[in-house]
Amino acid sequence: PGLTFMVQFYYVVQDPEGTVGYRPRNKIQEAYAERWVNAFNAFNPPKFLHDQFVQRYRRLPFFDDIFAFAGEWNPMHPGYNVSDLEDDIRQMDQYSELPLLGVSFFQYQVAYNKGGTERRFGLFELGATQIGSTSYILGDEK
Repeated sequence: PGLTFMVQFYYVVQDPEGTVGYRPRNKIQEAYAERWVNAFNAFNPPKFLHDQFVQRYRRLPFFDDIFAFAGEWNPMHPGYNVSDLEDDIRQMDQYSELPLLGVSFFQYQVAYNKGGTERRFGLFELGATQIGSTSYILGDEK
């Protein structure tokens, strides 16, 4: 899904006035070529990510020198653990044809203030031993 926006944005940057009626005051094509990074969220295993995103990204010649970054990555399957994470990162490294700048794993700890499927995220859970407590924090409603 993110690839469609990346392609559309590329075309807007190349011809902002013709595509969206915008006349830039700066050299946006130059800034795009020198500094732009495409970012996406991926809640899929590496093989799926490779088949559904990486292969398609690499077929687009205008992305040859544009890095990609997975801003929220989590394959989201029950029982996922640190060993699985290490294996997945090694597997992602094998798909080196993508100029992948990196990934940010989502998320480090289970969000206990959330419910439903949101509890499926989080590599680590809290243990049974309480080591401290705080009083109510404004804005931290349950």
